[in-house]
Amino acid sequence: MRLQTELDKIRNATIADLAQQTTNVLLLGQYGAGKTTFISTVRKPVFVHSFDPNGTKYLQKIMPEDSLIVDTTFEHSTDDDLMFERWEDSFTRLRTIGMFKVCGTYVIDSLTMWTLALRKFIARKNGRANMVLTQPDWQVFSNIVIDYVKTITSLPCDFILTGHLSRTKDDITGGIIKSISTTPAVRGTIPAMFDEIWVMERVIVGGKPQYKLRTKSDDTIYTRTRLGGDNVFEALEEADMKKLLQKAGADPSDRFATWTEAFESLKPKEEKESQSCVSQDSISEA
Repeated sequence: MRLQTELDKIRNATIADLAQQTTNVLLLGQYGAGKTTFISTVRKPVFVHSFDPNGTKYLQKIMPEDSLIVDTTFEHSTDDDLMFERWEDSFTRLRTIGMFKVCGTYVIDSLTMWTLALRKFIARKNGRANMVLTQPDWQVFSNIVIDYVKTITSLPCDFILTGHLSRTKDDITGGIIKSISTTPAVRGTIPAMFDEIWVMERVIVGGKPQYKLRTKSDDTIYTRTRLGGDNVFEALEEADMKKLLQKAGADPSDRFATWTEAFESLKPKEEKESQSCVSQDSISEA
């Protein structure tokens, strides 16, 4: 009886855990491979912490204005060694006010520049010249990255972390192997914390270039999908998040269509009722 009670508690906690109903994606690709275009298809509303200089200009052109908020503060920072600390402050404030509870998708663009900001921060804090970190520094670096990725992938919204690819030559086969472009300190741990590891590829179909999403590994790159397990997804899929969610039997609907609706939902009940009364009075007077 006690065992059944304990199992029921665990089961109910899992059902109530909103993070179990969300999707986290490590989205990799070369520059110009279509990562930005893919982000335009995710569940709305979308909030982006952008670290890549001018990396979200195109996204802001192709998405409805009120469905997207991009914080470009970190793209043009003059005091680079404080950039990560300012991101921490921003992330903590947004989490405290409940923004992620109404957000459809949170994006960090990109892993490359985000971790570079952390490296500069640690170097400054510990007085390391030319960003040359010691072994203990790298351990701190790794722990911070792991802790934040764990925290963010547990948020009650979808999460996409973009990343770039590096190419190395396989000493045995002589072929080219592509892998996530980041420091060795976290190259193995970051992918392990994501449900989905997808790679954007630019392919030629009928003589015309198209953006495709690789969900299955090949000889040159490792990918993974839990969402599209049991061969639900093809090796190369259309780069559309909502279509992939629908194909996998998950909910593809937006949390809110706009940030205006999302912000409205955060208002206290009393404030909403007060505004409603004012609105009704205005209608009556008219």
